[in-house]
Order: sequence, then structure tokens, then C-alpha cells
Amino acid sequence: MGVHGLLRRHRGSILIIGSAAGVAAMGLEKIDFIWYVKKISALALLGYAAGAVVYIVQFNLLH
Repeated sequence: MGVHGLLRRHRGSILIIGSAAGVAAMGLEKIDFIWYVKKISALALLGYAAGAVVYIVQFNLLH
């Protein structure tokens, strides 16, 4: 199984609208989607990439 297969098994979304909790947060906190894309998406993408790297390193060390 390649890296793509490993990451595909543990899906996530960097967009707040990717989950019911995200949609609820947008409604409760009055978060505008465009504001979120401009201010938060880059940080979310960085966190996702960091998590993917950690997952790959751990997988390679333990298997």
C-alpha cells in the first residue's frame, strides 16, 4: 500500500464545511466562509500535512 492509500484511510477535511460540527460552528460563531478561506485554510492545510508526515513516519518505524 502506498502513501496515498495510507492517507486515504484516515480522511479529513481542511474546510470547515466538511463536517456537521464545522457547519454548526459557522452558524454559532457567525464565521463567513470567505473569511475562513483567507485566514484559516492555510493553517488547516499545514496541520493536515504535518499530521500526514507524522503518520507516515510512525507507520514506517512500526511496520
